[in-house]
Amino acid sequence: MRDDPEAVSYAVRQIPIDRIRAFAFQPRKWFDPDEITARAESMKALGQQDPVTVEPVTGDPRHDYELINGESRLRSAREAGLTTLWAAVRSRPFGSRVEKHLASLVANFNRSDHTPMEISDALHVQTTEGGMTQAEVARALGRSPLWVSDYLSLQELHEDIKPLLHPTTHRSRRITPGVAFVLARIERERQPQVLEAARRADGRVTQMRVRLEADRLGVRRTTRSTDTPSRRREKLGNTLRSLRLDVDKLQSLVSRDEDLAREVARNHELAARFDAVRATAYGSPAERMMRSAAHHDRDENQVKHLRAGIEEFRRLLDGRR
Repeated sequence: MRDDPEAVSYAVRQIPIDRIRAFAFQPRKWFDPDEITARAESMKALGQQDPVTVEPVTGDPRHDYELINGESRLRSAREAGLTTLWAAVRSRPFGSRVEKHLASLVANFNRSDHTPMEISDALHVQTTEGGMTQAEVARALGRSPLWVSDYLSLQELHEDIKPLLHPTTHRSRRITPGVAFVLARIERERQPQVLEAARRADGRVTQMRVRLEADRLGVRRTTRSTDTPSRRREKLGNTLRSLRLDVDKLQSLVSRDEDLAREVARNHELAARFDAVRATAYGSPAERMMRSAAHHDRDENQVKHLRAGIEEFRRLLDGRR
């Protein structure tokens, strides 16, 4: 369960730099050295302009705080020789590293220069470990579901292709995210072959050239998949919510009819069946199902079991009315 934002507060204070540790799971992995140095020079001249955000940590003798966002500022402050840093200190730690990962992603996404693979990896974390749907991630970041789908598709890139998106790759070899989106939707093992064919045919690699070369070489292209883990979870969640409404209607039916309520209370079979249905609809397995698609086959069986239980209880009720 995610924190209630209203239950969390922040206090701005000045703290020693050496008591702050970086967040190892944060979305941004690469920092432009020139950008760090430029900010360090600015800090020397003008001081720190914006506080970083941290949370308290325990059990670490060397550090009292961990960053939520602001690692580039922390690196620049160290390069500038500063010994303290202004920080907004969160009143309590996040409940999980995935929840903190999302907070860091949202805070930095529109401000920092994330690489395409950093974006893809971060979205992948939230749609797998975080259990969010693509639509939920899109809303959190203020982007479209199509944008999220495109960047998630980069997870399908061949390992030789991924480095070509990095800013440190020479411009003559670097590819654009748009080209990578097209490559990600063809057979993985043949992606390098298609890319090299596109380079030979036209020195400037474009999305259209990649598509043409893939077709010329007879390489299979795929459409955007709707059968993603997040999509499956979303469908299962919608089904479960619908079945919960059916359970609530049955509960209401029993509650309104005093004779039926007494009959259910006296009949151990009916009472046991109804308790089983409610436990299936609202128990911990159902709650887990709403958050994660990691056990899709088992969840499908759980939904089928719930649907069958509802129908069986309804038939038992009909036979006693």
